[in-house]
Amino acid sequence: MTPETIVESLSINGLNSFCESAGILVEKAVIKPLDGGKNNRVYRVDSPGGRYLFKVYAPPGLKKRNRLQTEYRFLALLQAHRIAGVPEPVACDHAENMALYTFIEGKKVARQAAGQDDIDAAMDFLTRINLPHIRQAAEALPIGEAAEACFSRQDHFNCVDLRLARLTALKPEASVDEGAK
Repeated sequence: MTPETIVESLSINGLNSFCESAGILVEKAVIKPLDGGKNNRVYRVDSPGGRYLFKVYAPPGLKKRNRLQTEYRFLALLQAHRIAGVPEPVACDHAENMALYTFIEGKKVARQAAGQDDIDAAMDFLTRINLPHIRQAAEALPIGEAAEACFSRQDHFNCVDLRLARLTALKPEASVDEGAK
């Protein structure tokens, strides 16, 4: 299924009414798929009223983790505490597993291109979202944990060990698989 087919399918299943309920006229919008996602489908919506990110979440997996709920509530919490640099939640539809956020322009930073300024910015952001009053508010909400949430050094080590185990267990089917090993 191509991204265009997915958008057509979503239009049939309520994309128009979903966006219009958030005040966005889809018939005057340009919807473009964005690359890079693994679990979800993500689109940029350019409308006369602004630029948005439309996200269709993968259904909950074996662990029954609700990615939409976790992400939407956490971003709403950060917005409520005026944390800059995060998208604003605009609308969500739990039945259709989709959400709309304000779009923040950005670019991927290649690992080799990341410098001290990038590291400092990331650390500043992590410090801001972990301030005691924000952490306390997050703990009071039924947000849920992210897929690979780590709350200690040991959690990080366990996460890396699990990923390494998966990589070493790969049976190469293509040259990229062999490279990953």
